[in-house]
Amino acid sequence: MNAEAVDIDVRSAEGCTVLQACIECQSEDRKTRPKMLIDAGADLNSLGLMFQTALHRGALREDEVAMKMLLAAGVDRSVRSTIDGCDTAEEDARDQKEYAAADFIASYPQNSSPDEVGRERASSQ
Repeated sequence: MNAEAVDIDVRSAEGCTVLQACIECQSEDRKTRPKMLIDAGADLNSLGLMFQTALHRGALREDEVAMKMLLAAGVDRSVRSTIDGCDTAEEDARDQKEYAAADFIASYPQNSSPDEVGRERASSQ
């Protein structure tokens, strides 16, 4: 992907960012496309669809793959939506009873790569 030739932070008419659209996608590509956008420099903390970040959308979908990619890339988990309760992704997931997603965000070590987290989890089992 050539980040200079394509605006990777473009939005749909509804405000959805390309990164959010990839997370919302139902195809198997949703496991690889977000990483391509992250590597190309997509804004991880941008508020888009429903005035939420990509991490909010991943959490509400309980998409551990997307959450792991975003957290490993350094998404700011303290960013709050600007609608309803103005919650962080973790708080929003708890409010929506998506406890596994909220717990995943809360337990994900700061500044860790997905490989480091996998090794930590495997050693704790």
